[in-house]
Amino acid sequence: MRLNNCIVRRMSEQLLTQPLRTGVDPSPTNQRATMTTTFHRGLGILILAVIAAVPVTASASGPFGGSGGIPVLTRETIAVIARSRKAVAAYSPTLGKWTRVELEEPLEPNASLTVGNGFAVFQTSKGVYAYSAATGVWGQLPISKPVKNQFAIHEQMVVVTDGDSLCVFGRNATEWSVVKLESGEITRP
Repeated sequence: MRLNNCIVRRMSEQLLTQPLRTGVDPSPTNQRATMTTTFHRGLGILILAVIAAVPVTASASGPFGGSGGIPVLTRETIAVIARSRKAVAAYSPTLGKWTRVELEEPLEPNASLTVGNGFAVFQTSKGVYAYSAATGVWGQLPISKPVKNQFAIHEQMVVVTDGDSLCVFGRNATEWSVVKLESGEITRP
């Protein structure tokens, strides 16, 4: 996250302080230079928008060493893996409260925590945990065949595919919802 903020700050300073070339000189060379500068500024603004919208991931050990305790934050959520690696806490600015999930076993040293779109998500060898800042609730989804980074954060939901099951944790959810892809049977509400 610190790297993203540094990149965003540096790019915005360059984009906003660099004057656009306006041409009094109608020559083809000057027109090309003006169009190139305008194109690069537009591309830079597009890149800034993409960087700001991408969920942020941090490892349990964190970029500065240690064993957790480094918060991962976005506009809608702050989450942190405890230094003991036996708990993860997330904060909802909307609700104004922290919610903590206790783990049976400590997270692996290379475990990661992803925060974005009002969600915090992490995975263990036994399941995927998702937090919604809208409800302030952690949902645990046991998975049968763990695959690294088995989840995807979308704008309104976290989605996991586990074998023949499609699992969803929505923005306003308090638990995971699961449907079997083969039969359409709903196994969890």
